[in-house]
Amino acid sequence: MIWHRRNDNDAAHLGCASRSCQPRRLWVRIDVDSTRNERGTVGRLVWNFTVIPWPSGARSPESITTSCAKCVPGRLLVLLKRFEDHTLKIWEKHGIRQAGFWTVLLGDGSNDLHYLLAWESMAEREKVWGTFLADPAWIRVREDTERDGPIIANIKSSFLKPTAFSAVK
Repeated sequence: MIWHRRNDNDAAHLGCASRSCQPRRLWVRIDVDSTRNERGTVGRLVWNFTVIPWPSGARSPESITTSCAKCVPGRLLVLLKRFEDHTLKIWEKHGIRQAGFWTVLLGDGSNDLHYLLAWESMAEREKVWGTFLADPAWIRVREDTERDGPIIANIKSSFLKPTAFSAVK
């Protein structure tokens, strides 16, 4: 799933001709469905677009963190399960907003998990991330899931800010 923000007057471009469609920020949700044939290659791609209004009064993210967690070989499934069963719930408690998760379909990095996090500001990121790392629930989950050894070899993160001409703001 990919989220793409459209700006102000884009409602007209999205087939909204009625007066009830007021210009506002919109997010477009793009779901990608693929199937594999007997050789393991992608047989088809289906793109479904859903237009979702940005919540009234909510600020759009000022910056995005893109991270790549490089797992110890054979431990990616453990990391995925930890995110699905525990980490996302703890992030939600702290207000950490994820924008998507991806594993590598083709190319290098079969042990990598890529993800995006949205932040209102770098100050918010520093405060919230520090609180998350100190959360006893997170510490317990991390210790429990790493009993059989470390899951992540290293994490590389970059903090992105959209350019003035970026389609995604």
